[in-house]
Amino acid sequence: MKSTIKNDTEVLSDQRRRIAFVTSEFFKEYNTGEQIELFDGGVAVCIYRLCLSLKQKGYEPIVITASKRNDIVFYNTIEVHRVVVPDKLFCLLNKLTLSKFRNTLFWLWQSFKLNRVVRNIHKKKNISLIEYSSLMAIGLLSPKNIPSTVRIYCHQKLLMEANEEFLGYDGSILMRLERLANKRARAISCPSRILKKYVENEIGKDVHLISNFFCADQHYANVDERPYADLLHGKKYLLYFGALCHLKGLPEIAEIIYPLLDKHPSLYFVLAGRNMNYYDRQMTDYIWEKAGRHRGRVIYMGILRHDQLYPVLNNAYAVVLPSRIDNIPNTCIEAMMCKRVVIGTNGSSLEELIDDGVTGFLSELRNPPSLLCAVEKMLGMPHEEIREMGEKACKKISALAHSNTSVQQFIKFYEDVISN
Repeated sequence: MKSTIKNDTEVLSDQRRRIAFVTSEFFKEYNTGEQIELFDGGVAVCIYRLCLSLKQKGYEPIVITASKRNDIVFYNTIEVHRVVVPDKLFCLLNKLTLSKFRNTLFWLWQSFKLNRVVRNIHKKKNISLIEYSSLMAIGLLSPKNIPSTVRIYCHQKLLMEANEEFLGYDGSILMRLERLANKRARAISCPSRILKKYVENEIGKDVHLISNFFCADQHYANVDERPYADLLHGKKYLLYFGALCHLKGLPEIAEIIYPLLDKHPSLYFVLAGRNMNYYDRQMTDYIWEKAGRHRGRVIYMGILRHDQLYPVLNNAYAVVLPSRIDNIPNTCIEAMMCKRVVIGTNGSSLEELIDDGVTGFLSELRNPPSLLCAVEKMLGMPHEEIREMGEKACKKISALAHSNTSVQQFIKFYEDVISN
């Protein structure tokens, strides 16, 4: 899918609602040309799909995102302003502070630069509302003359704890910045009950529950089956897809990989997504080490585009998503929509999607024996029962999507903020 470059921003004469989505991540360019290959994480996918849905309803979404270049592109009709954050002045300030507060400085600098672009756009064409991703407290330096909301995608303290990161003084400042940015917003929305309750208790402010029940992306009708055909055709495999990190429970997968594959000699375990660090090495290296003599049956697919992912997902025996904390993840929604049985975790927000033993299985948080037990329960089921469970999972997501009508909930939420 290709983007087009726009040199000058035109002043629009109509009075359509313009909603600016300000985020630290939208997509990354993996080629040297102007072809945009992949989204960068679940937040990007949520924002993109919401923008498309709003556009169909007559709204004009504009995305302002941190990037490696400064320009304006159109991605599938969505206007995207890309902004380079760590410039020469940032590097100088970071050097003067001996890099002791690099993350704090980066958050503040990113908020300043992205909101400067918002102000410039607002001068040329009126912005009705700004929605900030909660990541990195981007809304901290928001313009006072434009109503703004915050969409909770994660929580810094929970994120650092799940990733086993050292908090430190810099980390404690980041949490304060996040709280302040959330308090400054006129309204806040969140996909999951677990984070809604956490944020409400922290800042003493109501959080609106609006879930991300968007249907599977219809823009990937023409799938690319080459990765599946080359590596997985004819194999029985369990699948994990998403970022390979502590947060998503990959250390728990590492702990069960040897006994699982040892007991099931025809079974493979497939990993797809961004390979992140496990302390002093990459996560895949750690998992392969834990797999021991079965490491040949642990297949890492790399980062897959959605059109490449769907054939891999559709042919998986089941999907394993042992998140330590999550927020109604796209991975679980997509897997259930594709009629896959998902083994998730209770207390991570996946329990809001999965009915244990009915539409999937739930294990305990950070508990490898519990995870292994849940996987074994699924593997011990007759194939027809697994198929029926997958059908129920798909119906569950379809019913939630129909009852929630997420786009209409977002529109009502935005209009209430604008009118008030």
